[in-house]
Amino acid sequence: MHEWPDEWLRSSDLRNFKIRLTPELSLELAEKIHDLIDNYRGRILGDPEGAAVVRTHLHMLPRRPTERNPVMHPDTYLMLYHLRSAELRQQVAEFRGPRAGLRTQPGRTLVELCLRVLPNGRHRH
Repeated sequence: MHEWPDEWLRSSDLRNFKIRLTPELSLELAEKIHDLIDNYRGRILGDPEGAAVVRTHLHMLPRRPTERNPVMHPDTYLMLYHLRSAELRQQVAEFRGPRAGLRTQPGRTLVELCLRVLPNGRHRH
């Protein structure tokens, strides 16, 4: 992502929400999210400069409390999420020292090579 323009970096998002719902409310929420996404389909015609395919993921799965995953108040999850994400950002910042380019460039080159070799840029399963 660090190679994308600032506009894309600011508009990208990665979140994890845990909310208590009934099956009916879960279905309602999923349908509303589907409707919202469908409202954006076809709004970009052709291939204008700056446009890109944006992948979204929706996982709505019920979870039972376990000893390892007890039920917590959503605010507690949010606080823990922010703490952990801050720790991970710090680790990334420390890792991206002068050697970061040495580790990432071969990986990018390999991905670019695979994309050129495979027909239509698609991967095989």
